Amino acid sequence: MYTPPNNYCFIDGSNLHLTYEHLDWKLDYRKLRVYLKKRHQVQVAYYFIGYVLKNSDVYKKLEEYGYVLKHDIATRNAEGKITGNLDEYLIKQAKWDIHRYDQAIIISGDRHFVDLVRELNDQNKLKLVLAPCKDGCASKLIKSADTKIAFIDDLKKELKKEEE
Repeated sequence: MYTPPNNYCFIDGSNLHLTYEHLDWKLDYRKLRVYLKKRHQVQVAYYFIGYVLKNSDVYKKLEEYGYVLKHDIATRNAEGKITGNLDEYLIKQAKWDIHRYDQAIIISGDRHFVDLVRELNDQNKLKLVLAPCKDGCASKLIKSADTKIAFIDDLKKELKKEEE
């Protein structure tokens, strides 16, 4: 009897969100979740994002779409930028859960995930690095993913948010 894969996705919410603030189209997070489930058999999609009280409605929507939110308390650094320790949290979660999933998808273009991607690849646990877009994606991340990399901006027709 066929048992579908039990894949997990680990999303660098800040990297994903900030990328789409600067592109000419908006990502539909509901469509992304459906895409992950149908195309990549993602059963659990963790979304790592700093917690800012004024964004409570956004968090609620993401949970309704099926994401499991992982928060870090956001703080402001000396320059006034909101920061957190989410990259480290994502890496730890991927390692903690490694025996729970068949393969992992990492959504980020950030160089901080190079070692994690290599480790997952070495253990045959990496399904894909799905970077938000090729421009700005760390070259070391692309190299460490080898052939297991794709870009969300190549999926614009499928994942674009319709105008409201």
